[in-house]
Amino acid sequence: MEFREYINKLRREEKAQHIELDQDKEPQYLEFHKYRFDRIIDSIPRCQHPIRILDIGTTPFTFFIKELFPHYEVSTFDLTNLMEDRCKTHDILFKVCDLDNQLVPFENDYFDVAIFTEVLEHVFAPPTVVLKEIRRIMRSRGKLILSVLNIATLVNRIKLVFGITPLPNPNSQLKKNWVHGHGHIHEYTMKEINSILEVCNFAISEKEFLQGSVLGRAPSEEGRCSCALIVSVYHAVCSLVPSFRPTIYVECFKPPKSRLRTRLLEEPL
Repeated sequence: MEFREYINKLRREEKAQHIELDQDKEPQYLEFHKYRFDRIIDSIPRCQHPIRILDIGTTPFTFFIKELFPHYEVSTFDLTNLMEDRCKTHDILFKVCDLDNQLVPFENDYFDVAIFTEVLEHVFAPPTVVLKEIRRIMRSRGKLILSVLNIATLVNRIKLVFGITPLPNPNSQLKKNWVHGHGHIHEYTMKEINSILEVCNFAISEKEFLQGSVLGRAPSEEGRCSCALIVSVYHAVCSLVPSFRPTIYVECFKPPKSRLRTRLLEEPL
C-alpha cells in the first residue's frame, strides 16, 4: 500500500481512538509529516525473515509500518493507553511507558530497529538517560532511526534577529494533563544531537536535514507567511543551505560489544 493511499483509507475509517482525540487531525498529521515518514520507510531493512521493530510514540504511522511489513514483529509504547485497542486490532504489541519517570518496558538486546522520531523534544528526562535506555533494548548492530526538530532553522534565526523567541509559548508547551504529555521541552541542533548520541555509544551512519513544509511548521501556525514569492525564496534558501531545514534526521547503530570494549580501552584515563 502506498502512503497516500493509506492516508485516504484513514479518512474513510471510523475509529474510537485517534491522536489528539480528533479523527480529522490524523490524515492532516500524516500528510504534513509525509516527507519524514517516507524517509523512515526507506530506512527500514527489507528482510524475508521477521525482524523486531519498536516505534516509540504510537501514531497512525505505527499501523502503516505493520501494513507494509506484516511479517515483522512491530511493537510500540506511549504515554497513555489511548491507542492500545487499535494496536491489538493490527497485531502490534502495545505497552504504556512514561519516559520521564520509567524505564523502557522491554528486555535487553531485543529489537533490530528502533524508531524514535519527533519524541525526544517532548521528554523532561535527560536525553542521555532516555537514549541509553533505548540502546539497552537494541540488539548488537541494531539500527536507531532518530529525528528531532532543528532549533537553528532559518525562520528561527530570523526571529532572533528581531528579538522574537523561536520557541513555542511555554504555557502551552508545559501544560499538564494533555493526552500526549508535554509540548517541546527542548529543540536541538545537529551538532548537539550528534554529541548526545556519541556519549550514549551509538555509531552514527547517516545524518541529514529534512524539509517538508516550507516554513517547517504546521500550516495553522500564527504568523506563517502567505506571500508566494517570499515562500519560494525561503524554500530555495533552505534547499541550498541544509542546516536551515526544520528536521534533523540521524541513523545510527549499536556497535558490537567487542568494538565498544576496544574503544573504551583506548580512551585515556
